[in-house]
Amino acid sequence: MLKRMVAILVLAVALNPMRAAAGGAWMEGWNFRRELEVNWEAEKATGDELATAQFYTAGHCAADGQDIRVATEAGQWVPSHVLLMGAGADVGSGNIDQASIVFSLQKGVRKYNVFFGNATQPDHLAPAPPKGMEDVLYKWGVLLETRSYDGQKVDNPQQLQEAFEHSKKAVGKALVDRMFLGISPFDDRPNTLMRLSGSAFAPGEGMYEFAGAVQNRGALFVDGKSVLWVPGLVGDVRFNAKVELKRGRHELVLLAVNFDGEPRLSVGWKRPDSDKVEVINKEAFGALGRASAGPLEERGKPLTADFSQEYLGECFFENHYSHRYKFEAPLPPPLAKAVKVEWDFGDGQRAINLPGSAMGVEHVYLSDGEYALKVSYLNAAGNDTQTTHLLVRRNRASLAHPPTDDALRQSGIVARYERDKLSGSALAWATMLHREAKAWNAMLATAGDLARHHDADVHLMMQALSGASDSAQQNGLAAQMVKVWDAVPKNSKAQPHAAVREAPLLLYRIGDFAKAVALLEPYAHQRDPHDATARNLLRLYGQALVLSGKPDDGKHVLAGLPIEQPERQPAMTGAMARTVEYFITEKDWQSGEEAWEKWQNKFPDEFAEGYSVLLQSKLMELAKYPEAAGKLAEAFALAVPHSSYAPQLLDRASRLQGLSDPEKGRALRALLKEKYPEDPLSQDGGE
Repeated sequence: MLKRMVAILVLAVALNPMRAAAGGAWMEGWNFRRELEVNWEAEKATGDELATAQFYTAGHCAADGQDIRVATEAGQWVPSHVLLMGAGADVGSGNIDQASIVFSLQKGVRKYNVFFGNATQPDHLAPAPPKGMEDVLYKWGVLLETRSYDGQKVDNPQQLQEAFEHSKKAVGKALVDRMFLGISPFDDRPNTLMRLSGSAFAPGEGMYEFAGAVQNRGALFVDGKSVLWVPGLVGDVRFNAKVELKRGRHELVLLAVNFDGEPRLSVGWKRPDSDKVEVINKEAFGALGRASAGPLEERGKPLTADFSQEYLGECFFENHYSHRYKFEAPLPPPLAKAVKVEWDFGDGQRAINLPGSAMGVEHVYLSDGEYALKVSYLNAAGNDTQTTHLLVRRNRASLAHPPTDDALRQSGIVARYERDKLSGSALAWATMLHREAKAWNAMLATAGDLARHHDADVHLMMQALSGASDSAQQNGLAAQMVKVWDAVPKNSKAQPHAAVREAPLLLYRIGDFAKAVALLEPYAHQRDPHDATARNLLRLYGQALVLSGKPDDGKHVLAGLPIEQPERQPAMTGAMARTVEYFITEKDWQSGEEAWEKWQNKFPDEFAEGYSVLLQSKLMELAKYPEAAGKLAEAFALAVPHSSYAPQLLDRASRLQGLSDPEKGRALRALLKEKYPEDPLSQDGGE
């Protein structure tokens, strides 16, 4: 017991001085902070330099960021401004615990602190910023402001300016390097107004030629005067204007409206000392500093749970993205040996880093969305838990060159998830991810759980299960997929669609015709044969009845399905049969089965003639389901013995079933000779 108390005391003493030394003085009234470090030429400052920072607040900040302040490490407030809280208007639920700020850099200072979590004033507000600290002077960089466009007239510069000023719905603010934009830092919503403003340094006196391009319409103002109207996006400099400028800084403002898609815009100039127009470089606007944020600190706590995250890559499948992240606990090596870290990713999945192990984990989010990431530190000196709401989506900062990820890598991570903790939609996307990775066992496992899930979206569920079914039967896993389909409850909203997808596996991959009849029968009565799903169900039901030894019932069902242009049936069915024959000779069973399905769906009663069954048996053999192909041939020959194709089918049945059961093969050969002694196929040697 004494040793334990000494260990706790030593750890606590070790933690407190390290926190104080790393972060400098606490500002009175603020409970949380992060250190900001800026890599810049601090000794050569002019006083106009700015830096931006982005950091997570773990929910300890006012929703509008009014309690965020920046100070030097020595405890001196500096001008700062909140550019964006969360991810932008209408993105997520507004609970995203992320702040984006800009602050003024001080000569000789590279380390700062950003403070938040102050509610000492009435109405739970923070004290007002000191006079002169309310905002920065935007002499460096380009301020991008985006607002919602509500349909006002924007046919000239004045109307565009008025539309921006009258729009009260802000989308977001950001500080960018130059007047060039190909992707919005907020989202890809249409109908937005943008204002880019900055102070550009003209290196010499003379005539400057400005040129612009915008997605839809835009106007350029230089020193408050409208100089250029840009009516669209072009890849040349046809929209241009010349302006006489003196050496020094000049205020540039570009207003633009975007009706659809990602906003694209650029402003270039041809300087007096140049012979071509170039996009105004970032040096002209003043290079921005980028501050890196340190670990979260809470006043009075020796240890505060926190994380850093890195977006590793996106995986695209089924018109959908999944995302792989790397999360790390920013613990110094000595503490990593004494602290256990528990992760709750907000999607039902958890992970643990034991003391002394690597303090990080990779995680795949299967869908875009808002997730509550919970990080817990557990150690002898005390525990701490912090929860941060993350917005998971494509990394907009790298959309021009997105970090693509390998499906197999993401699938390997997801395969280790606790499947019973996954939502219905997550199970669907996991199934599709495993399919993309060709991880068949993992695909079947999540598909089975999805089939049993009680509140999965029906369309998403069927998309995932249907894709899994196609891949399973193409890779010799039809029997395993039948078990998955069997798991879909009879009263599920996915029925009878699930039954319609399972039936072909039973008929043409397993050869269990009686089970196919039992599966389809509950849905086969009082259904409209003109409905596509009902027609397919009835067609399969009729085929199953024939193959299960009820040919008259089956023929009745098939004959009752309406067909178009019955007068053309002989010619069209011959052509469609020849198409299937061609694919058989090419050993292309997949294309052959697609053609066979079209033929049977158009003329369902052709099944009872027998030739389509013969061709299906050959396709099944090519698809490496010889036993089922033999069962199909036998079942039809016995059910419709007067078909002119019955001898060929019995011949095939004897050969194919004889591969796994020689005695069965000999019995079928004997039956062929008994029933059709005059047929050449009844002679020894067969086909």
